[in-house]
Amino acid sequence: MNEPTGGTGRRLTKNPLGPSGEHVRRNVTRVREARGWDKKELARRVTELGRPMPELGIGRIEAGTRRVDVDDLVALAIALGVNVSALLLPPADDAQEPCGVTGVGDVSQEAAWDWADGQRPLVHGDDPSAAHLQFLMLARPSGRRMTDMPPAPGTDPDRQERH
Repeated sequence: MNEPTGGTGRRLTKNPLGPSGEHVRRNVTRVREARGWDKKELARRVTELGRPMPELGIGRIEAGTRRVDVDDLVALAIALGVNVSALLLPPADDAQEPCGVTGVGDVSQEAAWDWADGQRPLVHGDDPSAAHLQFLMLARPSGRRMTDMPPAPGTDPDRQERH
């Protein structure tokens, strides 16, 4: 049997879980156990939502040997009674404690949660104010945007006008 090589001659390997995948795997276990459910119960609830997932699949997710796609993530969050952010990020006990976010690296838990809540971007680029404004315009639908904009990073909140 031929191994896929991707044109390099080397065998392709599965991407390991990144920091966000690690958070998901730990949080599925944490929330499931907090609800007093075993893996079979969570599998039953996810399957009832139309996303068939055997108990073995839950075990593999929690062990980090099965990746979670976005449809799995949403179904798991609904079954567990949480939002997807509660699975993607660590529970923020210490706002300044670093937490890994795939694609960005380590940021404070506060910054990660602000990003997940649609309050500010994680990456600002050359013009933090413009990046902040673009994020606020694009991160949420127009009817869900905040009317009181939080201060952009690197600005004096006392001098910022509120709209």
